[in-house]
Amino acid sequence: MKLRIWYVLPSVLSFFLSVPLMSGVASADSEITEFRGGILSVRMSGSSSFLYGPGAYSAGMGGTFSGVVNRSAGVFSNPAGLGFLEKSNLTFDTNPGFMIDPARFYDIQGKIDEAVDDVVKDMSPEEKKGTVIEDMKKRGKLNYIDFSMKGGLSGGLHTGSIGLVLPGLVFGAGVYQPLNLNLSAVWTGFKTAIENTEVSDGDTTITTFLATTDANINMRTRVNLTTLALSREVVPDWTVGLSLDRYDMRLLVDAKFNNEGMISSTARGEEAFGDPTLGWLGPGKQNTLDALIRGDFEDTGWGVKIGTSYRLGRHLSFDGFLNFPPSLDLRGRLMVSHNTLDALNLEAEEGEDILDTSKLILSQLTRTKNATTTSDYLHINLPRSYNLGAAFHAGSFAFVLNYSQYSGELSFDYRCETKEAITPPPSAASRDDSVVVLHRAYSEGLRLKNGIRMGLDLRYLRFGGGVIFADEVSSGFKDKEGNPREPVTDLPLPFFSMAMTIPIGDNLRIGTVLVALPLMALRTSVDYSF
Repeated sequence: MKLRIWYVLPSVLSFFLSVPLMSGVASADSEITEFRGGILSVRMSGSSSFLYGPGAYSAGMGGTFSGVVNRSAGVFSNPAGLGFLEKSNLTFDTNPGFMIDPARFYDIQGKIDEAVDDVVKDMSPEEKKGTVIEDMKKRGKLNYIDFSMKGGLSGGLHTGSIGLVLPGLVFGAGVYQPLNLNLSAVWTGFKTAIENTEVSDGDTTITTFLATTDANINMRTRVNLTTLALSREVVPDWTVGLSLDRYDMRLLVDAKFNNEGMISSTARGEEAFGDPTLGWLGPGKQNTLDALIRGDFEDTGWGVKIGTSYRLGRHLSFDGFLNFPPSLDLRGRLMVSHNTLDALNLEAEEGEDILDTSKLILSQLTRTKNATTTSDYLHINLPRSYNLGAAFHAGSFAFVLNYSQYSGELSFDYRCETKEAITPPPSAASRDDSVVVLHRAYSEGLRLKNGIRMGLDLRYLRFGGGVIFADEVSSGFKDKEGNPREPVTDLPLPFFSMAMTIPIGDNLRIGTVLVALPLMALRTSVDYSF
């Protein structure tokens, strides 16, 4: 089984979508005789600010850091900047949370309908291709997937930081959520029927495969960062700082595919999938088509940042800090289990049957085989970095330039065990399934190399952007032809942000990140000095 565990949802879902949505396939003796798409509802939400950091000032200026201007939000970048605070400072960020319907901008439903029509035509005999769609509609055998989708930003409080000016030093603390992703999908009422007609020695055998599907999918990913920092001024205009960072990550996935159906043959009668009364059932023999995915992983790790900041006169400042994040060994368990029918050939090419009756065990029509993949280990690699910055600031104007050099990967790797049943050929129907056990290791992500950020502050508007260069990390995965997938090198990762900030009096600023690509917008930041 070729499976990326952390892409299991689309992989398993594709099994149930492939029957009606395979394109470019011409049948030999099989045709779709009924298709009812049911209702498929998808909701996705998330927010990601790991490229920009918290606070409208930093995020609006492309995630740049400057000890003089970042205020208490500096606990998440260069902790030495806290030493320049003249007043205690509080910053927090919140998102309003909103969802949009992509169908307002793109005709998703129309594309789905076209895909269904194309597949039904491809899987019809040549003499029916021109009329099959209208004919199935007239007979009430064809209706399309009623698809709805909403996606947007997760609402709520995402970041808070505080810097307290104490005698001889500044103490900082903060809570930050760099990643928050949610996915839920419900699919009900899907039904498809595939019919195979064979003529041999004047006898006609019609075999029908009928399947219905109800699915429920939920997935959540959270990454939280809690940090404590100290900074002090060593000599006038020169500060040093240290922060201790705690990373918490959790991944939850729960998906269930309830699949029912039957196979009927004019030569052998009919059997229902999941029927417990069939006489041939027993150890090593099964007849279910259900599938499930369940996983829960979490871990905590500790990192540290060491930095310094120097102010040269009234308008120039220079920064540097080292960041040593942890690697996270997420412990838990993931199980991906699905059942398949050998006769259902989802990789059929032109001239081949999707329903290949030569692979049916005629005395055990609904006999299926199981493949179960488990993993109890997920390793998250975070890159170390050293970072240099320079800033020019005059009144309400500021320009910041940063350079980062990375060491290590932003990637994940995992090990998994797959137990895959091998069903005997139809001539050996009395035999039980044998089981093959496979152990595999996979890794994927990016090896970050270096990056440049620039930020511009024009009092009420802020602009920022930059680019990070990386090499792709990939091991264990294969392309469509089954060859090892070659990783991409020298991959540029550009980003851009814009924010608006309004000062209210001397001590209060309210800002909004209008856009920060990718995956952040309308984040509101409140900055208060006291």
